[in-house]
Amino acid sequence: LHAGHVRYLEAARALGDLLVVAVNGDASVRRLKGPLRPFVPAAERAELLAALAAVDFVVLFDEASPAGLIARLRPEIYAKGGDYAGRPLPERPVVEAYGGRVVLLPLLEGRSSSSLAERVAARVGGERWRSRFLERWRAQGERLEEALAAARAAGASGGGALDRLLSAEREVLALLGESGAGAGEGKAGATPAGAGREALEAALEAAVRELPAGRLGEAETAGGRDLAARLEELLLERERAAALLAGPGGAERGTAAPGERV
Repeated sequence: LHAGHVRYLEAARALGDLLVVAVNGDASVRRLKGPLRPFVPAAERAELLAALAAVDFVVLFDEASPAGLIARLRPEIYAKGGDYAGRPLPERPVVEAYGGRVVLLPLLEGRSSSSLAERVAARVGGERWRSRFLERWRAQGERLEEALAAARAAGASGGGALDRLLSAEREVLALLGESGAGAGEGKAGATPAGAGREALEAALEAAVRELPAGRLGEAETAGGRDLAARLEELLLERERAAALLAGPGGAERGTAAPGERV
C-alpha cells in the first residue's frame, strides 16, 4: 500500500456515496504478475484497505477479471486507473450493459508496487555489491603498496603503470561526482588534479561509500556503462598495475629521483 493507492481511492470515493474496492486474490495476482507476487497476502491487503477512511467495503475475487463481480454488484460508477487509457477494459461492456459508466482516474507518477519492489531490490543488491567492492578495493590497496615497495627497492619509478592507474581513478572519481556522491565534506571529483595517490584513492573510497545504493546499477556514464561496471573495470586496472609493478624488472623501469614518491 503506497501513496498512489491512497490518492486513487480518495478520488474514487469522491465520485459517489459509497466505495467498494475489489481486490485480486492471491491466485489472481500470481496469474497476472508472476509466481513471486503478491508481496502481501490477500487477507492482509484487504485489512489494510478497509482501514482507509475512503473505503466502505472490500471484496476479494480470484478470477482474472472482476467482470463477474461487477455484474452482480452493478455499481453506478466503475473507477479504474488512468494506465488503462487506450487499452481494452474487459469490464467496460458489463458496466455499460446495465447503464453504468466507467471513469479512469489519474495515477500518481512514479508510484507503483512494481517500481517500489524494483527500488528495494536495487538498493539491497547495491549494498551487497558495495560491500564486495570495498573488500576487494582494500585488499588490492595492500597488494599495490607491497608492489610499490618492491619497485622502489629495485630502483624503479613505476611511472607508466601508476600514471595509467591514476588517470583511470581520476576519471571514475569525476563520474561519481557527476552522480552526486560526496567525498568527505566536499563532492567527489573535487580532489585537486595534482593530489597524491593516497588522497585520490581515499576520496574514491569515500565516494563509493556515500553513493546511494540504488544508483549503482543505473546508466550514469556518457558511454552508457553503469557506475558499477566502470568501478569493476577500475578494480581490473588496479590488478594490472600491481602485477606490472611486482613483475620481473618491477614495472616500466626508470630510476626514481632522490626523494621522489612513487
